[in-house]
Amino acid sequence: MRPFWVAWRVEWLKFRSAPIVWVATIVMVVIGSLVSIGGYVSATHDPSSPAAAKAKALMQGSGWDGLFSLAAQGGGVVLGGGAGIVLAWCLGREFTEQTIVGLFAQPVPRGGIALAKMVLTLAWALGVSVVVACAVLAGGAAMGLPVADGIAPALRLVAIGLLGSLGMVPAAWVASLARGYLPGIGAVLGITVAAQFTTAFGGGAWVPWVAPTLWAGATGHAAAAQVSVLQLLLPVAIGLVSMAATLRWWEHAELGNSRG
Repeated sequence: MRPFWVAWRVEWLKFRSAPIVWVATIVMVVIGSLVSIGGYVSATHDPSSPAAAKAKALMQGSGWDGLFSLAAQGGGVVLGGGAGIVLAWCLGREFTEQTIVGLFAQPVPRGGIALAKMVLTLAWALGVSVVVACAVLAGGAAMGLPVADGIAPALRLVAIGLLGSLGMVPAAWVASLARGYLPGIGAVLGITVAAQFTTAFGGGAWVPWVAPTLWAGATGHAAAAQVSVLQLLLPVAIGLVSMAATLRWWEHAELGNSRG
């Protein structure tokens, strides 16, 4: 495991100073927490405003249920999408910026480098999800909602972030295979659009990128109760398979060959 931690330290130095990571963090926190809190405030304190009408149409219930249903709808897209974009950048930037030759010359196995990149990004995404959940919880508490009742939905919001991030690991594989982060970002957009269309045509909780959001109560308790453990495990399976495919590609890729 020592080569992995060597790769982790190197990748962490690049990761923490990357503008895209900071921008993604800010966007994920703002949309995932502040927008939902603002919508809830509008719906409960200024019910006659246009913003309140839109928020009420999206809210499922009142109190914590209403607040976290808004957070689940926003977080379900932005937490997974943000993680996917950063995954694509992290795995594809070495090719786009022409630093891959030096990376492949390191004593650390290439598979270890790719694993460090993916695990680091997923750990960051989990951390951002925790921050978003805590911000929503703090916002609800500031509005007088009992904190104890908000812990369970806050944990579900964290789970949305983690499961959504795992479901976007295919972007890392696409970025590696295409040797650039733009195709990986395109994969994130494609997955998001395809998930929305599939859901609209009745895919429901069998759509891996939608199941966590439904389970967290984005469309109400009735829909959440119908989500099975198997359906929640689908994004985990996609993430693990995509990680394995990405690792295999990095282990066998040749610099002069366009395919792994």
